[in-house]
Amino acid sequence: MSRRKGTSRWTRWVARARWARAWPLLTLVLVAPMAWAGPYIWDQDGDHVDDRMETVHLFGYALAFENGDTLARQRIDVTRVPTGLAYGVYVIYDHVPTSSDLASLTLLGMPVLHRIESLPAVRGVGSFAQVEAAAALPGVERVEAAPVAHLLLHDNAAAIAARDESQRVFPTWSGAGGGDGQGVVVAILDTGVNDAAEGGWPGHESVSGRCVGGATFVASDSTLDTGRDASVNPADHGGSLTGAHATHVAGIVLGSGGASGYAQGIAPGARFVDVKVLSDAGSGTGVPEALDWCIHNAHRDWGVPEYQGIGVINLSLSSPDASDGNDLGSRLAAEAVRRGIVVVASMGNDGAAIVPSPAAGDGVLAVGAFDAQRTGADTDDVFASFSNRGPRASDGDGESADELKSGTSMAAAFVSGAVACLRSQAPSLTPDAMASLLHDTAWRGTAGLPSGPAGSDPRWQAARGFGALDLYAAKLELENRDHTQVERLALEPSATQIAAELRTMRERGVTSFDFERAPDVAGAPGAFVIDDSVPASGDSSLADATNRQIYDRAWSVPGNERGVPFWYRVAWTEAGVRSVTPARRLVSPIGPSAATVEVTIA
Repeated sequence: MSRRKGTSRWTRWVARARWARAWPLLTLVLVAPMAWAGPYIWDQDGDHVDDRMETVHLFGYALAFENGDTLARQRIDVTRVPTGLAYGVYVIYDHVPTSSDLASLTLLGMPVLHRIESLPAVRGVGSFAQVEAAAALPGVERVEAAPVAHLLLHDNAAAIAARDESQRVFPTWSGAGGGDGQGVVVAILDTGVNDAAEGGWPGHESVSGRCVGGATFVASDSTLDTGRDASVNPADHGGSLTGAHATHVAGIVLGSGGASGYAQGIAPGARFVDVKVLSDAGSGTGVPEALDWCIHNAHRDWGVPEYQGIGVINLSLSSPDASDGNDLGSRLAAEAVRRGIVVVASMGNDGAAIVPSPAAGDGVLAVGAFDAQRTGADTDDVFASFSNRGPRASDGDGESADELKSGTSMAAAFVSGAVACLRSQAPSLTPDAMASLLHDTAWRGTAGLPSGPAGSDPRWQAARGFGALDLYAAKLELENRDHTQVERLALEPSATQIAAELRTMRERGVTSFDFERAPDVAGAPGAFVIDDSVPASGDSSLADATNRQIYDRAWSVPGNERGVPFWYRVAWTEAGVRSVTPARRLVSPIGPSAATVEVTIA
């Protein structure tokens, strides 16, 4: 069956090549010139042909898969056809390709399947001999193998301090009035979101009515994929093969949570553009074309009031191989960032010290994963063993800072939701400023980190990157950069005492922090009085490995206060001005159990 499918696909490409020979002027690409600088990790012999294709050509089709196992994930686009092997490729030019350039490809028998608008590149297909001939054409920088992207199937708003109704994480972004993503459009490049009614399916209640546009790039052929100015609403029919991956991702980013709102996404006020790049089998090669489409539509009017263009791109997928950031997918992701779109991409679930494409793109927020333990507190969070980590393979520019990436699928969705919240709160934030804000305020105390090198940036370490996302901390830095920042007041009752943890970020001229307590009066705080104090010992910098100062206290609960509610807050004085945190209510523990009753029901 797969052989017949490959033959049919090859026949379509051959037919397309014949058509292109007749109309070469229609293949002109109208884009601004852009230099294609830098080495390429998969061209170590410098012959302008992707080394992975050469390996497959020399040693056989199985080498197109991980570990040479055709039952494992496919690494690059190689198809068996009656005449041998057909390689899906991107031909990269050092100039804007002209109609003559594209006609030369067509004369080699390599049809131009897609023309990339944002960078000087085209998508094609050919035998290895045709690939070698294309690499030798004037102005061709290199011929890259088209990487195969795969979905990453491996809840936690409290873990990133977005919201927590239980108040175990306090304060939070939502509790402090942070934006909910209103006015922000997130492009979700995935398997297709099942938001619309289809057959007997009513559309997933959490994302129904939230799609403003979309596209599909699974055919590797511009005559079948969505045009640059067209829009469709794709769907996922993969069943167990895809696990409704995109629908899950969209729900995390911006889901309403349905009628109850119970499983609400991080940015429920945002809307999405649904871009299908993974087939119903869960893999695909259309990420570069999809990124190019997103860049083209970065300022599009979707016809929905308040929601214009694309502000965030979520890529909860990755390719199996390492990248140095110079492959086409990574370069297009970086180009999207350069044009003002925040790009969030998964690091992958291989547990390896690599950064894949497109996460390796310069300026991309590359996201790994940690296990939140479902406690709400982040002190017990541990690094997820399946998560890939940095550093990125060197791109040869001698700069260590831009090699430092660390990070997966659902984790990326949380970050995209957080970015949408921040963009709704502060629309003027550029992608670079957004990245800097999240890097500065990330929690760097995640436990269980594997060993890994440090970087020239003291905020970064290979296993944890810059740290775990903390949305409330980002809000503090965004709004209160020049003053003392109290980021967390955690209260954990046990049988006879309350353990308190105060966490600060910047401290500016503060001598002490006071824990204040007030009685509960009809559900509201009465008069606050100082109950305990700690001397301040932090600094004003976030540019180091320890960007938090933690103060731990333990208070015994007397018998007459057991089961009694009180209100707690933290106060401090800076430059003669008294400041306080929001107050939180806590019912004191009721004491140790007096007896154990065992009941047996016959």
